[in-house]
Amino acid sequence: LDGRRVLDVGCGKGAYLRALQRRWPDARLHGVAPTRRMLSACPEGVAARTGTILDLHYPDASFDAAYTVETLERAPIVENAIKEIVRILRPGGRLVIVGKGDSPTDGSGVAPWERRYRPREVLRLLERYGVESSYEVVPRDAAPAPDGSTIVWKGVRLC
Repeated sequence: LDGRRVLDVGCGKGAYLRALQRRWPDARLHGVAPTRRMLSACPEGVAARTGTILDLHYPDASFDAAYTVETLERAPIVENAIKEIVRILRPGGRLVIVGKGDSPTDGSGVAPWERRYRPREVLRLLERYGVESSYEVVPRDAAPAPDGSTIVWKGVRLC
């Protein structure tokens, strides 16, 4: 990722940006969160700006890569959220979405403002907007095996 423009959609206080900054110090990291208060905790050197998953405030094809961690399930209109994330990716840009699956066995339940997704539901939307993608069900936190509660979608924007 060194030298590449990378966007964290829903970066919160920047925990994942910190990890990327340590691993790829020359990456050009950007973060978007809904409030300046959240962004104030982002690491130094990150270009942070207010915005939402539905309105990222960047020009088309601005980024080489984008990712979002447990933000998609809070989007009021998931199709519009995916369309917006894909819009800011350049052709060949990479996308990673980490979200909650539709079969939580971790006892966490679903908050009233969240939605859980079937893996193929998100794949279809990514494909609709020109992203060749796949998914993987992964263990949550320290769980020894996947329990269906966490899904990682990965893709490349084709055009």
